Amino acid sequence: MEPLTWRVRLADDNPSRLLPIALAALVAGAVGIALGHSIVFGIVGVAAIAASTSEYWLGVTCTLSPDGATVRAGPSVSAIAWPDVRRVIVNDAGVTLSPLPGDSRLTPFRGVYLRAGRMGTERLVRAIGEFGGDSVRRLV
Repeated sequence: MEPLTWRVRLADDNPSRLLPIALAALVAGAVGIALGHSIVFGIVGVAAIAASTSEYWLGVTCTLSPDGATVRAGPSVSAIAWPDVRRVIVNDAGVTLSPLPGDSRLTPFRGVYLRAGRMGTERLVRAIGEFGGDSVRRLV
């Protein structure tokens, strides 16, 4: 089975938010230079804003394969193998594949969140069922 790969870039749906992000990065850079008296602190300020908002302006690449699900956002990679999926949490924007069997304090921090994007959540859930095998198919 051929892997299914798609890209979701949040800025495509709302490009007007790119200006506030750019302004915040410039302000962080100016504050870094002013308080740190060094261009290095300015670069760190800009880099911090750019890195924390990269999912918005760079986007994420999601892949479903026979082995599992992977999400790449810049240098960050999150992956989960199908046998490790214990729960499938569906919302309007995507699906979380969680290794936790139930709700806990760790729920928001564990698992792989797949943004549906233009594909739509229903189609994404069907694809997860196709790729995930019998154990994941029962969860969907």
